[in-house]
Amino acid sequence: MTFILIGMQSSGKSTIIERFLKRCTLTPFLPHSPTALFFHAGINVVKEGTGTRCPLDITCIHDDDAVEPKCELFGKKLSPDSKGTDLTVNEVFSAVTKHNMALGEANTFCSEPIFLVIRSQHVQNMRFVDLPGIISNKLKGSDNRKAIKEILKSEMRKPNTKLCVLLEPKEFATNSIIDFIDETLGGRDSWISDTTFLMTKFDMKLNDSRTGSKSNNFFKEFKENSAIPYLVITPTLETENLEPAELFKARQKLLEEAHGFEMEKFTQWKEGHRKYLQTHPGDEELLPVYKQQIGFAKAVQEMQRIMLDDTI
Repeated sequence: MTFILIGMQSSGKSTIIERFLKRCTLTPFLPHSPTALFFHAGINVVKEGTGTRCPLDITCIHDDDAVEPKCELFGKKLSPDSKGTDLTVNEVFSAVTKHNMALGEANTFCSEPIFLVIRSQHVQNMRFVDLPGIISNKLKGSDNRKAIKEILKSEMRKPNTKLCVLLEPKEFATNSIIDFIDETLGGRDSWISDTTFLMTKFDMKLNDSRTGSKSNNFFKEFKENSAIPYLVITPTLETENLEPAELFKARQKLLEEAHGFEMEKFTQWKEGHRKYLQTHPGDEELLPVYKQQIGFAKAVQEMQRIMLDDTI
């Protein structure tokens, strides 16, 4: 099973990859073990204005003999000293960071993917493809849209491939990623019903959705288009202008705190709805169809259900 992650630039795809890898374990492990470190750490560089500059193709292979994760990294455009078949976590992180930063400094994108293979006792068999973010302004920076369209069409031709679309926290009609995929795959009917949607950075929408009626009204168009998103909030670093080793540690700590941070924000949001309804009885509660989409863990459960159905 392959999930293609696609979204606009700075939509949080690399962070979603990190969080999903952290949660896709099959068995418990100690929070400070090397295996835990791998899943809690960042894989791809997350840096404003740089980010993912080439496709990152991650294959997870469940291997009972791999007590600790074994990593293989390769790609046509990777420097020879970055490639390897028995790499440590730090080596993988540094190599991917270095490659993306070099492309960022050159203000360009590369359609040649980096391939990362992870063998471990603690993963499910799955594959992710993290595409570069699509630039929102064609006149700003290198236009990578044509390259991403070709990559997306090529990947979607492969069997057992599903889309995971990252939406921005704004109205359905203004989410340009929808139009981009329509253009690429030949119309909405060909893809939207078989896609998982995540609205990342939903904390930016909390103030505009302070009541049940406002929230229901905001999600109405998503529901009408069979694109109800899972709502995701991830804490961010105050600065990401750090050396790779420091960034690695900082993102590890951030991911460890992500679930608790997210749940606290959503609890406050729902409590605000409840209090407003007490003083304004004519308002509405958040509809159940949207309540069940709250939190990254719910999105993980849905993606795992899709994998299970495919396996069966």
